[in-house]
Amino acid sequence: MEESNDRRRHDSRDWDSEESESLGEGGDHGWDSDLDVDSDSEEEEERRHREEDSEEDGPRLDGDTLLRIKQDDPAVTSVDVRNFHHCIDEKDAGYYIGLNSQLKKLSVKGEFMGWDEEFLMTTCQLGRFAKGMAENRSIKELMMRCCDFSLSNVSVSNPKIQRLQKYTAVRLAHFCERNVNLESIKLDCCDLGDKTIRVLAMVLGRKADKGSLRRMHLTTNDIGDAAGRELIESLKGYGNLAELNLGGNSLRAEACAAVKGLVASNKSKLRELNLQNNDINDEGIALLTDAFSHNTTLKEVDLGLNSKVTPSGWRKFFEC
Repeated sequence: MEESNDRRRHDSRDWDSEESESLGEGGDHGWDSDLDVDSDSEEEEERRHREEDSEEDGPRLDGDTLLRIKQDDPAVTSVDVRNFHHCIDEKDAGYYIGLNSQLKKLSVKGEFMGWDEEFLMTTCQLGRFAKGMAENRSIKELMMRCCDFSLSNVSVSNPKIQRLQKYTAVRLAHFCERNVNLESIKLDCCDLGDKTIRVLAMVLGRKADKGSLRRMHLTTNDIGDAAGRELIESLKGYGNLAELNLGGNSLRAEACAAVKGLVASNKSKLRELNLQNNDINDEGIALLTDAFSHNTTLKEVDLGLNSKVTPSGWRKFFEC
């Protein structure tokens, strides 16, 4: 066990110096000096956000919380990671979270809440953080919001950054595959795209232990029909999956056919299904109608905002 931990420490610390030099240190992570903010208002805003985070996603990651995570403090079971700044290094944060054995819930939010300006976690920062974080095996709930897995906020001409984006997706997928305690995956507005979804589908399909996963939310992630089908098909063996939310994507008939196969499985315990705001048409709604007519586990279904379904298609659905 001691040798394994030493190996993990070595692997997590073995940063590619050439990649780090090319990517830089992520720019200035401090506050914009032009911002004119009353100190009392700033402190009150920060206090309010900390109280909200403590109730919902755990304490905000700061120097003190990171030290407690490093010490494997059993009192710290959840943490809320926001925009990295000058006193928190993303590599260190990922590294110590990866080694921690007490964390049960990790929330990563790419946007900084409370300001009009966009303080976004860059693809470079996300990649550095994910390299260490992916080693964690205790986290049960992973929630990531507005963490850009695309190249929209970096120079696409830099091949090293393109490679980092690819490796970030792979690390996320491996975390989902190797963490046998993982119960909930929520990746919202992360611009995953078809390539990342296909990597995720591949590792979920081959995962040996399929009993822990209970919730998967992948809303507003630019998921196409074919990639969506692959993802849904990879979930067939997950007998305890109770919630599936793929709203706000571009799913059509292929994905609907995969949903039909998923809910028809004897092992399915799916209770909540959200496919709202996709590109489902009459062909897709017909497949879902047939699937739901033979299912006894589903309790909540959201198909709203699928504007390509005609009144005739909806009529057949509600007559089911």
